[in-house]
This record gives sequence, C-alpha cells and structure tokens, in this order.
Amino acid sequence: MPKTVLIVDDEMIICLDLQTQLESLGHRAIIAPTYAEATHIIATERLDLAILDWHHGDLSGETFAQALRDKRIPFIFCSGSLQEELVAAFPDVPLVPKPYRNAQLVSALEVAAAQGAVQ
Repeated sequence: MPKTVLIVDDEMIICLDLQTQLESLGHRAIIAPTYAEATHIIATERLDLAILDWHHGDLSGETFAQALRDKRIPFIFCSGSLQEELVAAFPDVPLVPKPYRNAQLVSALEVAAAQGAVQ
C-alpha cells in the first residue's frame, strides 16, 4: 500500500536519492532539509513514516524524534552518525547507516511501519 514518507536530511543529494527510491516503490516522498521545516510538515500533513538524519543545526535529533513519537508517526534513522546517544535514546528505532543499500532502507521502513501498526 502506498505511503507518504517524510525525508529529513540536510544533504539534498541524499534527499533526492531517497525520494527517487521511495517513488519507485510507489510511495509519496516529502523532503524537509531542516527540522524546523519538518516540524511544520508533521503539523500539516498526514504522514505514514519518516526517515530521519540525526544531526542538523536547528534542533536536536532527539527533540524531533520525540515530536514524531508524540504524533505517532513511525520513523527510522538513516545517518552517518551512528553514535551511542542515538542508539541509547531510541533502541527500538530501526537504524540504517550511511552509505546505505536499498534493501537496508526497505527493510527498515517495513519494520518501522509494522511497529507503528502496533502502537
């Protein structure tokens, strides 16, 4: 079933790559290069999933991830910063390290969607 997926990453090339992959799978992708833009999107759009990079300058990853949880939007981390703080703060969130393979991304999104259905 097609999903609407928010992509939050400050590297536009990564956003465009993720968008292309998601759209090839039949999903709708919305790009937000900052947490501030993403915060506006989660307040105004109906989202099924989100892909979140951990590090941005405008808010902490933890703050935005908690906002997704508060809205009951399942998400995954897709990040080159695989820091202990991320895993410690969100042990149940699927993590896809950059650079990623398409199969890793698809698998992590399926896990997140399944977890979201259980919430």
